[in-house]
Amino acid sequence: MGGSLPFQNLRFENCLPINLRCFLSAELGQRLWIDDSTIAPASGEFPEAFMRDLARAIRRFSFERAHESWVEVVGSRPTLEEGLNRGRIGACQVVLCLHCAHLSIGLNALGEHRGGLCLAVPLHGFVSCDYGEDQLPSSSQLRRNLYKEIASFRRVRMSQGQPHYDLDYYMRDSHYVFTWRPLAAD
Repeated sequence: MGGSLPFQNLRFENCLPINLRCFLSAELGQRLWIDDSTIAPASGEFPEAFMRDLARAIRRFSFERAHESWVEVVGSRPTLEEGLNRGRIGACQVVLCLHCAHLSIGLNALGEHRGGLCLAVPLHGFVSCDYGEDQLPSSSQLRRNLYKEIASFRRVRMSQGQPHYDLDYYMRDSHYVFTWRPLAAD
């Protein structure tokens, strides 16, 4: 069977983790186009070679992460999404504390993490809402908004010259998995 079949872009239901996107961009550079839920080869790339190199880069990413220290907090999808929906109307706060390694959902979640060492990341603000005030967002929209909140946190920290600890999240089964590098001991 000669010739190459056209490459179909890889589309994902969930947002690709920011850290994976950055790693793939650094590894493959101009050879790929990547956004929050799509990976595609640059024009002129041979599909077989691109897929082989993409697979190798993903394996390197996994290998390197497995040999590094990471903090991980897992949140139930139904519980977190209910909290995010309630947070959208001001009836709840959703906060991830990087120091305590705890996901808090409740009326005073932010107040629970006001200690001097706490690094609280509010997740209930929603950078953008592409739905009406009386509509509940879909799970995919909630995941996209959560991704935007984390990206915003990272940008703000970088602009302030502060570390963002590579805060990220991904979906595993019916759970949100938040990961970040351990905070420096004070």
